[in-house]
Amino acid sequence: MEIIKRLRSMAKIVMTRLELHGQLMSVEWAEERQRLQQLLAISLLGFIFLFCALLFVGIFAVALTWASDYRIHTIAVMLALYTVGFGVCAYRFTCLAARGSATFAATREEVAADLALIRSQL
Repeated sequence: MEIIKRLRSMAKIVMTRLELHGQLMSVEWAEERQRLQQLLAISLLGFIFLFCALLFVGIFAVALTWASDYRIHTIAVMLALYTVGFGVCAYRFTCLAARGSATFAATREEVAADLALIRSQL
């Protein structure tokens, strides 16, 4: 009789913990989905900046042969702006990619703690 009472109380504890883990996983999945969307957006923006920078490098090389000084300065400024934009995107991409290893860390810690608690009570 005592064993049945213990098993029932353990079942309630396990079900409550599973519900909490499900909620935690749903929150972490939402955060991970947002991180992946930002990663995609930053990648696309970085690609655009890189493409524009390469385009302006070609234009800059052609403009070096022209006689106008204003064309060279304008293209140099545009090249610098796109290069800085690409650098910012690359930096942000590496920051977001580095956070990927922490995905579902809280859920894993909670599950491990719960397993240890259940084992200690058995």
